Amino acid sequence: MVFVQVGLSGDRKVIGWVKDYSDQEDTSALFLEDAAWIDKDGRQQPIHGPGILLTKESGIQYVMFLDADEGD
Repeated sequence: MVFVQVGLSGDRKVIGWVKDYSDQEDTSALFLEDAAWIDKDGRQQPIHGPGILLTKESGIQYVMFLDADEGD
């Protein structure tokens, strides 16, 4: 698995492990496990449950691939 930070519209950020993805233009999506929101102070706010599904409507601006050690 790959550890990523995803920037979303509205200046929101989320991190997590990529569990699954779709790269089809009409159904593009990214599912992150062990996910957390990153608040404005850079602190992580865990997302409870199995993860978060980010769809095209989430407004994905970028995906940053991280070293897993840096995400702790």
